Amino acid sequence: FGGFTSNPKYEEVCEGVKLYRKEGCNGIVAVGGGSPIDVAKCIKLYAKMPDDRLYLQQEYTDTGIPLIAMPTTAGTGSESTRFAVIYLDGVKQSVHHTSIVPNYAILCADTLEHLPIYQKKCTLLDALCQAIESWWSVYSTPESISLAKQAAVLLMQYAREYVFENTPCAREKIMQASNLAGQA
Repeated sequence: FGGFTSNPKYEEVCEGVKLYRKEGCNGIVAVGGGSPIDVAKCIKLYAKMPDDRLYLQQEYTDTGIPLIAMPTTAGTGSESTRFAVIYLDGVKQSVHHTSIVPNYAILCADTLEHLPIYQKKCTLLDALCQAIESWWSVYSTPESISLAKQAAVLLMQYAREYVFENTPCAREKIMQASNLAGQA
């Protein structure tokens, strides 16, 4: 399923839910940046809900649907969070539930090799902002602060090498840092 925009709309997620049900799926594999992973998370969360009213207004429960996420950018950390973002009538909706954390995340730094420099810069800054926000959050814990620090250090240490030299080592470290920022 790929019928969604880069800032996924609620209606697009609903189309994914319809397809999931129609095809009789029993699991989801999400490959892409934050938007595809967020769409997959919402499909997982909504797939067993009645469709007679907005999914966003219903109680969330664990559907038990397995979800595997493979990020192809290093910025959102969506493969390791309980949050997803979708838009309803142009308004950003934060969807969150512990059950939408993917069961498995496949971190393959090779997927970053051919990203345009602009995309690398944007996603790297996204990961850095997430790490800083988590570090300063009033809800931070010793564990989340540790993860955020690890992410920030890696991001700062490998940013230039990742963006301008595109080395395999730098891609791997930035992918790891993005995941740590998501966990934080």
